[in-house]
Amino acid sequence: GRLYSRRPGASSFTNLTSGLNISQIYRIGQSAQSPSIVIAGWQDNGTGFYRNSISGANKWKTNMGGDGMECIIDPTDSNYMYGALYYGDIRRTSSGGTLNTTTANTGSFGINEQGAWVTPYVLHNQNPNKMFVGYKNIWRGTNIKSSPVWAKITTGFTSNVVAIEHCEGDTSRMYYSRSGKFYRTDSLYLANPVFRDITAK
Repeated sequence: GRLYSRRPGASSFTNLTSGLNISQIYRIGQSAQSPSIVIAGWQDNGTGFYRNSISGANKWKTNMGGDGMECIIDPTDSNYMYGALYYGDIRRTSSGGTLNTTTANTGSFGINEQGAWVTPYVLHNQNPNKMFVGYKNIWRGTNIKSSPVWAKITTGFTSNVVAIEHCEGDTSRMYYSRSGKFYRTDSLYLANPVFRDITAK
């Protein structure tokens, strides 16, 4: 994602593409508190955020390497940001810096399955200390800002979830999609929510 040059005899390379934000973006997250804070997941070029307060001409700063996937900024505190690597390796920062704290991943916190290349996840619309992730099944996370606790709230699926959305008007409602099917629950807070297939016929 960058081009460097080095003069003969020089001890280091010079980045020639600083400030050229030309990577392919998978996903974008926007701060609800400040219009000048944005986070983006870039194909092959990590996850970075834009802050108008960063000094210099280049306002972008990379805060995680690899492929950058879904990314979210906490609507109540813009220092909390979430980014993901492939298959649902979700990381967070609480300081607006490097995304280096695992929030969810296969083999962590009891999660025993992977998701899609770009795994969908959302924060709870009224309590951003809760998160929902679509791996093979839907997982509900609590206490995600410090010591996440995860519970699988669907079972038996082997295909990847491709989209997930938490309802703003009724927080007990959630929608998700997989394999050409569309599902909804109105009982999200039960230990085992009931999801109905509402695919258009």
